[in-house]
Amino acid sequence: MVGWALLGGVLLGGGELPAQALTGTLTGTLTSAPTTTAAAALAGSDGPSSTAPTTGAPLAPPSSQPAAPATPPTTTITSQQELVVTAEHRAALDLARVAVDHFTAAIATDQGAIATDQKKLVATQAQQTATAGRLAADQAALLGDRRTLSAAEAALSLDRAQLRVIAVGMYTGDFTDPPPSSGQSLILAQQQVIDTSEAEVVAGLVDHNLRRDVGAESRDRDRVGRAVTLVGQDQQDLTQAVLAVADGLHQLAQDQATLDSDEKGQTEAVQQLGSVEAALTAALASLNGPADTPPGQVSLLGGAAIDARQLVGWYNSQGYVDLTSTPISELANWYLQAGTAEGVRGDLAFAQAILETGGFASPDAVDLNNYAGIGHCDTCPAGWAFPSPELGVLGHVQLLRIFADAGPGPAQAPRPVLPVLTPAAQGRAGCCATVESLTGVWATDPTYSQQILQIYASMLDYALSSPDLVTQSAPPTSTTTSQVPTTLNNPPVPSSAAVPAAH
Repeated sequence: MVGWALLGGVLLGGGELPAQALTGTLTGTLTSAPTTTAAAALAGSDGPSSTAPTTGAPLAPPSSQPAAPATPPTTTITSQQELVVTAEHRAALDLARVAVDHFTAAIATDQGAIATDQKKLVATQAQQTATAGRLAADQAALLGDRRTLSAAEAALSLDRAQLRVIAVGMYTGDFTDPPPSSGQSLILAQQQVIDTSEAEVVAGLVDHNLRRDVGAESRDRDRVGRAVTLVGQDQQDLTQAVLAVADGLHQLAQDQATLDSDEKGQTEAVQQLGSVEAALTAALASLNGPADTPPGQVSLLGGAAIDARQLVGWYNSQGYVDLTSTPISELANWYLQAGTAEGVRGDLAFAQAILETGGFASPDAVDLNNYAGIGHCDTCPAGWAFPSPELGVLGHVQLLRIFADAGPGPAQAPRPVLPVLTPAAQGRAGCCATVESLTGVWATDPTYSQQILQIYASMLDYALSSPDLVTQSAPPTSTTTSQVPTTLNNPPVPSSAAVPAAH
């Protein structure tokens, strides 16, 4: 460590402590405060002053009593965190708002289309009703015309029958026999004229009636033809009107279905917007940590403000050289994943690891997968060894969680990487809920916490100045165990040889 920490009563770190400060057992306690600084302790020990690159890494001043680095006020860090988190959610918020606006406009358009459809349908239905009425009237007129035509045809037939009777009588001179039934009325009406041999007059009269009835029958037939044409046209018009009404009903149904779909889309978009807003609210709230976090300090517990791409981008921009076998992108992801699993702010843990290892270049980081100087006290040749790089990250985060909270931790948290990484095994469990409280506990350097916050503030500045690295979608509102690597859920239990002896 840059300074020192207590793991199961063992001082961890590179601070030079008085001999009486160590009890030499896992159950020992710190009996006196450290008197030297990390800057002095780092001479020849594991830490950023000996392993960090010449550019970009925060280094302690070489003097034995270094001046405290300029640390951004907590209020500045808080506001920067909120800006970063808000930026991470902005794309999702904008997308959800665009969707809500889109569906709102679409619904207005759909409602206008439905109103137009309804007006057209009313007009079309009225036209159908009128056409049906006109057809009924024309059909009634046609029926009357056909009756008139039938009467004319009957009269014409009678005239022709009468004419035949007269013609036969004039030819034979016999008017005494009863005429055919079709000429009965004529015989009865004109019997006296015929009896007085005036057949020619009767024939002329019948011929006149015949011509008249022929004309009437022709006119009636024409009238029936016109009526048939009108009825045919009415039927076509009615068919078209029925089709138009059907089309109108179909169009109305389509537009109603579109409206229903858009209303459903709007509901989903509003719900999505609410979810994103709730996620943003939760993310902002998680930055503050538990409710009992001391005001004006930065909580170790809660959610991260900086995502993995931003951490990697910042790391690369600082000129650090990762000497471990693990790509910096994997380390960044592991810190965030472990932080989520343990309820610890993974981005702050990453910042602490940068300080402790000089940007993942220290011997402990390279050889022992130890990224926080855990177990590396002044008289210790090296820190504790962790089974793998991923479990080294998890072990670091688990110790931070134990220091921040003496409770059992999240129910779905991975099992301890080392047997001593439990609250019961730690005499300092719950000692340090904030970054500021790590000074004097995790490290002897009185500026230790300030250096972590200085690094973290630099990360926030980078994230805010690199909008292309801001996450384009909101992070999930909750993290399930399926999102945590299997090895984090069930890390292998290291052998006893992996646990160093007490110093």
